Amino acid sequence: MKTTAEYKLVKDTHKLEKLEQIVSEMITNGWKPVGGIAFNNGFAYQAMARLSKSPKAEVIKPLKESPKETTREIGLTTSQVMGARYREEI
Repeated sequence: MKTTAEYKLVKDTHKLEKLEQIVSEMITNGWKPVGGIAFNNGFAYQAMARLSKSPKAEVIKPLKESPKETTREIGLTTSQVMGARYREEI
C-alpha cells in the first residue's frame, strides 16, 4: 500500500460555529489543521490535511510554473483562481 496525502479547504459561509463543527469532525477522522483560519470577502477558510494508506494511491505531478505566472496568462488574480477551484469550476 502507498501513502496518500489529502488536502481540503473548508469554507464557512455563515457563522464560525459551522466551521468549528466541520473542523472538529475532520480532526476526529484523522485530519489536521494546516495553519490558521484565513478570511476573505467575509468567508472563513481552514486548510486541512491527512496522510492515509491507499492501495490505489494517485500520483499527482507538481506544476512546473508558479500560480502567479498561470494567473497572469489568463488574466485573473490568484484569489479569483482559488475561488474558481473551490467552486470546482476549473
